[in-house]
Amino acid sequence: MAIDKAKLISKLRKAPPAPVADAPAQKPVAKLPADLKLKPPPRVPNPPLKQEQVQFKCGCIVGVKFLTDKPCPACLKKLKKGRAQRRYAKRAAQGQAPSGSSWKKWEKKARLPDGAAFAIAYDAATTSWTGTLTIDLDGKKVTLTGSATAAFRLLADLDGQYRALVTPPAEPKKQGDGA
Repeated sequence: MAIDKAKLISKLRKAPPAPVADAPAQKPVAKLPADLKLKPPPRVPNPPLKQEQVQFKCGCIVGVKFLTDKPCPACLKKLKKGRAQRRYAKRAAQGQAPSGSSWKKWEKKARLPDGAAFAIAYDAATTSWTGTLTIDLDGKKVTLTGSATAAFRLLADLDGQYRALVTPPAEPKKQGDGA
């Protein structure tokens, strides 16, 4: 008995799907006519401008009062420049460095001396990093040691030890008699 594949496939396509246990009943979907073409909604033109409104090229509408309450872009630029100059003059009068140059001064102070060397190693048994920082201070080799749970923290600790070694202790502030 030979089975015709074409007949079997057409039978399977026409057969309704097998019911699934506990499946919710589906509502039949209404089919749209084939000749129906969907069109986008018609574009509504912007309402006519009132006398106190301005419409930009992008289509945004801004009230004129909003524009009259602010300076024009050129004047705004002058105002910002004036504020920056006053801020600079005020900081100079107080003896502070201008904000742009303070970073460069800090950067020069923050560097380690030439020839400084870090050596760190990880110890899996204690799950910690140990290391040394070797520095040449006034012709004398100084070695600082430390240990931490993270490599960056160890490097920061060693650097802090160097800063404490190099920075002179701060003089205590004298308090007045209060009289």
